[in-house]
Amino acid sequence: MESINRPELVKEHNLNLVRQQLFALRQATRQQLSAATGISNVTMGTLLSQLLENNEALETEKVQSAGGRPASMYSYNARREYALLLSVGFEKTEYRFRAVLIDLYGEVVWEEGRPAVCLDYDETLAYMKRLLQIRTPVSAIGIGLPGIGFGEYLHKGKGAEYLSLEALESLREETKLPVQVENDVNLAAMGYAMRNGIGPKKTLAYLYLMRGTYGGSAIYLNGRLHLGKGRFAGEMLPPPYNSGWFRMEPENTAVLEEALFTTLLPYLTILAPHHLAVASDYIKEEQLRAVEARLSALVGPQHCPEFSPAGEFGMDYQKGLERLALEQMPFPVGKR
Repeated sequence: MESINRPELVKEHNLNLVRQQLFALRQATRQQLSAATGISNVTMGTLLSQLLENNEALETEKVQSAGGRPASMYSYNARREYALLLSVGFEKTEYRFRAVLIDLYGEVVWEEGRPAVCLDYDETLAYMKRLLQIRTPVSAIGIGLPGIGFGEYLHKGKGAEYLSLEALESLREETKLPVQVENDVNLAAMGYAMRNGIGPKKTLAYLYLMRGTYGGSAIYLNGRLHLGKGRFAGEMLPPPYNSGWFRMEPENTAVLEEALFTTLLPYLTILAPHHLAVASDYIKEEQLRAVEARLSALVGPQHCPEFSPAGEFGMDYQKGLERLALEQMPFPVGKR
């Protein structure tokens, strides 16, 4: 193992400290960065000069200092690279593509929407290459697709490949960019965990039960998605092996609560999650609470997770997609 006492390694170590602090603070003076990192004011000036030269930092303004002489304010250049987020989701009456470009802080700098269609190989490549030219450079791509986009699984309906997965693999090879493709429910679980502060020591079971769709779920543990063999973790079996969520009648409370009880019980007895969230546009909170009480009485309150309605699925879906892409970005973004 190389000693950090070598001058070049010490300099790189210090540069990383400054990057990390400036990224976290967003803007700071040289004196503030010196105090935060323990690096001398003189050395800090040299390090900031290198970050300015590399376009990693910007000198934004002068501020009055305690000594009376104006001090330069520096900011992290969050728009020196971008991430492209592309998602397919149901909006009002139709499935739509939503393309978004974000900076290194996850702030949206450009977006567009269009009706979703099944694009073939050439159409997928043309669409993605156009998006990559909106703002440059794009350093990572995150794509969210409804589960059926990955194949039929156990459902007998016709699979819908909104984008050619073969074309995305060709794009990855051609551009050398990280192209991450993930299921929409998995991404929503990631976003929900971030929004609710569910860290690596907690486990989340996230269920997706929407009107007129097959049931789905995601498992989030150790700060990561658990995908399982063949990405099959969280898939719900169709009838007769599981409840018929696709044809569920929301008005029939007794049937709905029984189906919810039957569906949730294996999660409690096998996964034993700390949190259980249900994303649904028809299950009422009182119905969820009734099932929670029944499960708690069966397994004991000490083994029953914290139940909650998941809230805004679309917002969590996008937040998870943002994380998926930013984790592929260079330090300090992907390492924070």
